[in-house]
Amino acid sequence: MFSKKMVTVIELSDETKQALARLDNDLQALEALQREIVSNQRAVLAALAGEVTRQVPVEEIKDDEEGDEKADEPSDPDRQKLSEAYYQASRQSPFTRQPRHVQVEWLLGILKDGRWHTPILIARSTANDQAHFRYLRRAIQGRMREMHEEGLVVRRDSQVGGAMFDYKLKKTS
Repeated sequence: MFSKKMVTVIELSDETKQALARLDNDLQALEALQREIVSNQRAVLAALAGEVTRQVPVEEIKDDEEGDEKADEPSDPDRQKLSEAYYQASRQSPFTRQPRHVQVEWLLGILKDGRWHTPILIARSTANDQAHFRYLRRAIQGRMREMHEEGLVVRRDSQVGGAMFDYKLKKTS
């Protein structure tokens, strides 16, 4: 009535045991490498947490002459990074609960100097904090796109990091 239970025993060769030991060592090395990579990634992200900008005094910003042909050519990225003092008069933005025409007027006031401007630099110099900056960057970019579609402004490819286009007022003939 009672039967004996059979157990299967598998014997591994010395070669197989050595291969499994090498595999175990390799996996442990990979685990250590992964921990090191994750640690380095966290260190890099912590270092990049702040934004790197170069402020340029207002006195160093050259005024472009109206008939100057070079004004339409892409310029050095450093010239595009304007100081906060340049936009200081525009510190308060109308992008919080204001009608569209007020926002357009505010942007036209910034653009009336005839220089190239990027939405990201306007947002950076106007925002009160990081969340406000993220909101303004998208809101200003959308409004500038609409103004371009309406023929109020012209645009060109931007050399400023994070910005797709530079905008300036369209010259009236």
